[in-house]
This record gives sequence, C-alpha cells and structure tokens, in this order.
Amino acid sequence: MSETITQSQTEQLNARQKQLDVLDQLLKPEVQESLNTLVEQLPQLTELVNILTKSYDFAQSVATDDVLKNDTVSAIS
Repeated sequence: MSETITQSQTEQLNARQKQLDVLDQLLKPEVQESLNTLVEQLPQLTELVNILTKSYDFAQSVATDDVLKNDTVSAIS
C-alpha cells in the first residue's frame, strides 16, 4: 500500500515539475515572441487551410466522378 502511495506521490511530483518546466519555457522572451508571431499569423493560416480544404474537396470530387472519367476515356479513345 505504501508503495502505491509513494509511486502516486512521485508521479504527482513529476507532473508538477513538468508544469514548472513549461512555465519556465513560456517566460522566455524568444518563446513569447514566437507565440506572438504565431497568433498574428493565425488569420492567414486559417485562410490557407480553408483554401487547401476547398482544393482537396474539388480534387476528391474530380477523382471520384465516374461521368468525368468515362468522358475523358471516350475523348482519348
């Protein structure tokens, strides 16, 4: 029983240390600058993802369109 409690306490201490490590990293000026840059670029990233999604949907619809496939094969033959 005491092993379980000790192991649990050790895991809690490790988790706490990891949280403190993350906080220490977040306090660094270069990390804050990078995060600010990322936040500033989010609207452009969102727009890019939307465009890529539309392009993927179009390519997927073209690739699975049986009528287009048949017409293309007929035009080539």
